[in-house]
Amino acid sequence: MIVKKANTALVVNAVRSAGTMTIEEMATGTGLSRPTVVSIVRALESQRIIYRSGLAPAEVGRQPNLYAIDVTARFAIGIDIDGPPARLVLTDLTGAARHEAVWRLDNDATYEEILATLVHQVEQALRTAAINPQQVMGIGLGLPASVDVSSNRAVNLSRLEALRDAPIGEALHERTQIPVSVRNDAHLMALAEDSDKQEDYLYIAFRTGVGLAVVIDEKVFEGQTGNAGFIGHTTISPTGPLCACGMRGCLEAIVSKRAIVANYASAAGVDAPYDTILDLALHDGDHALLVLDDAARWFGLAIANLIKITDVYTVILGDLGCDETHPFFTAIAEAVAVNTATFLRRPPRLRAGRLSGAQFALGGAEFIIDQFFATPRLRLKADGG
Repeated sequence: MIVKKANTALVVNAVRSAGTMTIEEMATGTGLSRPTVVSIVRALESQRIIYRSGLAPAEVGRQPNLYAIDVTARFAIGIDIDGPPARLVLTDLTGAARHEAVWRLDNDATYEEILATLVHQVEQALRTAAINPQQVMGIGLGLPASVDVSSNRAVNLSRLEALRDAPIGEALHERTQIPVSVRNDAHLMALAEDSDKQEDYLYIAFRTGVGLAVVIDEKVFEGQTGNAGFIGHTTISPTGPLCACGMRGCLEAIVSKRAIVANYASAAGVDAPYDTILDLALHDGDHALLVLDDAARWFGLAIANLIKITDVYTVILGDLGCDETHPFFTAIAEAVAVNTATFLRRPPRLRAGRLSGAQFALGGAEFIIDQFFATPRLRLKADGG
């Protein structure tokens, strides 16, 4: 069975990469025998995963059939929860969005309220796109948390406490009849980022908290439990402010959007949302500039440390809310340069992430699509196992 699945994945990925292929080209490209390829193609046709898209040119004899992936044969759903912002996208097999939704999910919402909202949004997506649950391969659910990927649960959150160790993946599956994979939100966001595919990079999700994905050879390094890159709760200043996690001086307690909003209110004496603070900084708002500059110095120091640890020179700042000409971005870049000047042999490359709005949920859908096209690996048991 595992060999058959692996061979099928070889054929599907060959067609996916080429766009269209003949059976002979599939056999040559995969190294499989022609009878094996014919059997696989027939099965894939019956499942509507591939279809006959036309005829290939031929100098003599009959023109062979061309086959292509039916991009509407299956769909994927991605959900991104930052808190309060929440987003959902439903995509086809190419990752193209067929439905998008953005809504607010209050941090004090109960588990039942969160589950009901997610079910409603999924059902609304299915109705709008006019597809049934059986056509959806899975839901990639990104949470701002350390997660247990084996149980599909959030283990530790500093907000949305109702989801702590709650069976959200299992419950969402039961209510929608669609498989659910729970992952760290930054890991999924990194999958959707439009990066140079040939390079390794660090993707930093700058949100209500701060998350990191280390992308090596086009894959997110998850670590042993699925939580590699949990930098928001690394201590950067032992005497710093108290974090929501109960520790002092965590990175996100000093530099996150939530921290910037709190620090601005303390400095200016008035409340302002993060986006407003960014706008004030463009118009010489003294308090805004000072607060952002202080956050940038700490943030740049943390990024410089990450570069030194990983030896990865490209850094993408996702969900920063501003472009690379903004004083906040330039201050971060300057702090990174200062803290790496005597160490690195070449300057690091920083750039702002290109995702916005509902696009942040694309990573969850991309994760599901990647799993669908993944080639199964044969695992051999150790002696006596």
